[in-house]
Amino acid sequence: MGVSAIKKLIISILVLSLFVGIANIPEIILEKSIKVKYIRPVQQTIATKISGSGKILSTAKSEIYTDTPVYTDEVYYCVGDRVEKGAVLADINTDATLNILTSSSPLETNINKICEVVSKLPNPDMLYLLGNAYGIAEKDIDELFKSAKYTTSEKKISYIQPDIISPINGVITEINISENVLSQSNTPAIVVCNTDETIAVVKINQEYAKKIDIGMSADVFDENFQTKGVVSQISPIASENQIGRPTVDVTIKLENDNNFKIGYCIEAEIDTSSNHDVLTLPVAAIRQDGLDEYVYTITNGIAEKKKIIVGDESAYCSEVISGISQDDLIIISNKEIKDKQRLFIEGELINEKRPKE
Repeated sequence: MGVSAIKKLIISILVLSLFVGIANIPEIILEKSIKVKYIRPVQQTIATKISGSGKILSTAKSEIYTDTPVYTDEVYYCVGDRVEKGAVLADINTDATLNILTSSSPLETNINKICEVVSKLPNPDMLYLLGNAYGIAEKDIDELFKSAKYTTSEKKISYIQPDIISPINGVITEINISENVLSQSNTPAIVVCNTDETIAVVKINQEYAKKIDIGMSADVFDENFQTKGVVSQISPIASENQIGRPTVDVTIKLENDNNFKIGYCIEAEIDTSSNHDVLTLPVAAIRQDGLDEYVYTITNGIAEKKKIIVGDESAYCSEVISGISQDDLIIISNKEIKDKQRLFIEGELINEKRPKE
């Protein structure tokens, strides 16, 4: 083979290699690109909601106490019965009650002797220490000595009510007396709740309670029913929940409460703010770098990092105050993306409006 032929062969190989390299450029570029989809920002109303759990309660509750322990002849109603104001709920045997309260028993005599001994102790708290040694709580000791107030020398009973009468219209929710049994006077004999107007009381975590104001609208619901309401009261004090976190009781006046019964467990969502016609993005499209929020936009097939400022947020989307426009194409992907990285665009995702947020 001559020198001329060898030169031609080398040139042909070089030309062929050049064409093969050019043909493979798209594959090389594709290997270094990242596949993504994008969405477009949407103008819509965004509502921020705070959730809490609670119960349906009555707006008016009457706890009916008796002045003394009473011996009941007959109880005319049961828990759950509806009663009217002035209805006789129970009859009291006044003679039997008076005889029991004005008679001295061996138990009372013993209690009085114990009281006398305790009064002579240099430090009455020694009785609590002794009780603790036997597993007796201080409150139980106090209750024991309270019962001694009906000794013969101290009993000056001039009147015993002959019956128990309902002071309001409502439904009986508690009955703490029994027929032919002497009741206690330190607990309500009967409790009546007004069911004409009910409220929802929900517990809100401390960090969210400060965002709630009286007059805010709310949705109250359980598995079967839903109604709307308005925040009517916010407790000035906080209490701890089961895990020790401070919560605040928020009262919601219901618009239509016919489907909810007193004592029902419910959930509530309180609308703390509503911004109309604002630019929004799904939460999944927004990334964080320390305290800053940013997104990646697509410009001529290249990723561009843009810092944004967000406003109100819901469970689904966030308001974007500045940093992008409605015409920007926003990358939505859980992949790691770098600024100025080449992209392979797979398509557009629909950024649906969510009017019920």
